Order: sequence, then C-alpha cells, then structure tokens
Amino acid sequence: MRTLIPLKLINAPLDPGFYLSFWVYPKADALACLGWYHTHLGLEAEDAENASLEFDQAAKYYAEAGTILPGDEEKALIYLRSAVEAHWYNNHSARVYMPLVLKIMNSEEAMLEIWENSPISESRDASLLQVLEFGVLLTDTLQAGKYTKDDIIKPRELKELDKFPSTNVLYL
Repeated sequence: MRTLIPLKLINAPLDPGFYLSFWVYPKADALACLGWYHTHLGLEAEDAENASLEFDQAAKYYAEAGTILPGDEEKALIYLRSAVEAHWYNNHSARVYMPLVLKIMNSEEAMLEIWENSPISESRDASLLQVLEFGVLLTDTLQAGKYTKDDIIKPRELKELDKFPSTNVLYL
C-alpha cells in the first residue's frame, strides 16, 4: 500500500503535536465532512428508509470524528453534538445517543478552560447549549422513571423539523 509518509518516518517516534496536527485533526475533519454529507443526503431523502441509512452513516462519521480528537478540543464536542443530532433525526432511542450526550456534558468544562474565547465560541456555545440542556432534562426524566432509555426521546424544537415523524417519539 502506498503511503504519503516518508519511509524514514514510519518507524521513527513522532512528536505528539506533529501526529495530532498532520494526522488526527485532518482525519477528524475529513470524517466530519462525510458526516455532513450523509446528514444532508438524509435530509433530502425521499423516503424514511433511505433517510435512516444516511443518518446512520452521518452519526457514525461524526461520532468517530469527535472521538479521535482530544476530549478538551472544541471540535470534538461539536462533532459529537452533530452525531447526537443525526441520531435524533433517525429516531434512535435514548440508549443509542445518551453516551454521546454524557461525553459532551462531561467534557464541556475541560474544553472551556482552553477554548472559552475562541473565534467560534458564540456559535459553538449556542449549538452545544441545546444538547447540554437536553442532557440535563433527559437525565432527570430518566431518573424520575417517566421514560426509559429505550424510548425515542428528542428535544421539542425538533418536532417541526421531523421529515418522517413517528408516533413513537416523545418530545421534551
């Protein structure tokens, strides 16, 4: 298999900054681009079955993009949030996306220590706020026993956006 890395570097120890900058970050961005692509194919799909296939792919790519980045990286949380959104669009149960929501909730503080005033903080914070608030509400609702993780639970704001609505969806 052909590689773009010079042979003398393949077995050499790599500096972590080099590895992150020239391998991990570009790979995460590429995976996120694939996630974006499949999200939009899902949104444009003519039937629920094709939309579901596309949203599955989108969630997979976004989750991988967010997972390979360091946990305190702002893009990691943005990508994980996009994965959660793809799961919502696909009417997945809370059991499927809850680990991603919890990861976002648990990583936000560490991310803000570094990225609080980044150039994209305003749009990032608005995007993450929906998931963070929903995560708290969902956790409280599940602990109260009102719903279970096997229920399809989404934020109320998505009700009007559901292209293929289901009667099984519960909106918080």
